[in-house]
Amino acid sequence: MSSQQAIRAQNDYIFNLQVQADKYARLISSVNLRIKTIDEEWKTVREKLAELRLKRNEGDQRGGGINAVKSKIMSESREVGKLENRLASCRTRLSNMNLEEQDAFDEIYQNLAIVITREKENAEAFRKEAMKSEALDTHEDGYFRGNFRIDEESEMKQTLQKLDVAVPLRMLYGKT
Repeated sequence: MSSQQAIRAQNDYIFNLQVQADKYARLISSVNLRIKTIDEEWKTVREKLAELRLKRNEGDQRGGGINAVKSKIMSESREVGKLENRLASCRTRLSNMNLEEQDAFDEIYQNLAIVITREKENAEAFRKEAMKSEALDTHEDGYFRGNFRIDEESEMKQTLQKLDVAVPLRMLYGKT
């Protein structure tokens, strides 16, 4: 009974890790969408900046003389500087969030890989122990271990090994 409880606990743990992986995948996609939005905003700010610089270079004297133009240019430059600083801080904050989320996702993925490897090793050890504990029975059709003939058992082992090679670990996670 305790091995079933351990298996159930490990299955629950794997399920929880998969749920967390799904959560982080959704979070990463929403962050990528936010990055795209910020990039679009950045492009509009750059266009506005180019437009303001073009106006500044025209040197429009009709707006109240050279002093008015200079003060307007200074005001626009301050506004542009503020916008550029704000945009740079947003991009920095967003890239830091992405790194943290990616690290958490990588940790979950590594934990899943460790659990699966451990489960595979435990299953192999259990199988070997079961093979040792069952004695060979003689029968008129040949040697038997449990319900299988020895040659049938070796065929099953070969088939399982072929399946292990044919189905890589990444297929288990739905990544092709």
